[in-house]
Amino acid sequence: MKELEIDITTDGFVHDARYRHPIWEVCNTYRESFPDAEKLIVKVHERHLGELSSGLANTSKPIVISSDKKTITITENVQKYYTTKGKVSSIPEPIDITRDLRILLNKAVEEFDQQ
Repeated sequence: MKELEIDITTDGFVHDARYRHPIWEVCNTYRESFPDAEKLIVKVHERHLGELSSGLANTSKPIVISSDKKTITITENVQKYYTTKGKVSSIPEPIDITRDLRILLNKAVEEFDQQ
């Protein structure tokens, strides 16, 4: 059995090693969860204030499983929190990002098993 390739793409504040390492650890724990799959693609995208205020937020499906079940793509959109004046009030902690990623990955496992 071929080992699952994991491809992680991050941008914005989650590109920092403080986030990337925990994201990698979470993804790695799901390595055996997708039998016969070849690639797990995880995209963690920071939605910027302009996207949030204009309604142009990424509308792609958070979980996409190819018809042959060889590729699973997970897209998680994250954001900083802003005051009403547009100033950053807080940034999510790595534990918040990985908690939401685990939720998506668990749902992906369920969908993978149902296909």
